Amino acid sequence: MWDLVVNRSDMARLEDQFAPFIQPLFGVTAETFEAGYFNGTIFRFPLRMQAAQSDLCQTVYSPQKVKDLFNSLQADAHDLLLFLKSLKTIEVYEKLSSEVAPTMLMTVRISESTEREVTTKRAELIEKIAEWQSGSIQFTMRSLLCII
Repeated sequence: MWDLVVNRSDMARLEDQFAPFIQPLFGVTAETFEAGYFNGTIFRFPLRMQAAQSDLCQTVYSPQKVKDLFNSLQADAHDLLLFLKSLKTIEVYEKLSSEVAPTMLMTVRISESTEREVTTKRAELIEKIAEWQSGSIQFTMRSLLCII
């Protein structure tokens, strides 16, 4: 996780690592990094050739394996959105080196008509979990289902 203000000098030094984020699709510009604020979260999953394995992870993901992972994400994304604190939309794009613009592979979002209710229920769930962790309430699966 990079803080656009605190890690500014590191990001300038590693400019090539952040260049792929700068594109109109995401609303990220060079000024975004200078201003130190972006209203959202972007994950980048760069693929490496087998010969260029990282010291951080020895697992090699083929393009097909990555697509399989995103397909499984798509199958469960509607459930994930219910349990993530602030997330309202998940979008997955693919940009091949031979293409100018990324291609959207999937999008899952909480509908506008239910957004307020989902936000309220999430807050109630987080509050109940905090109460349970503090020991002030008994927490059962049935009480969890009543909140959801």
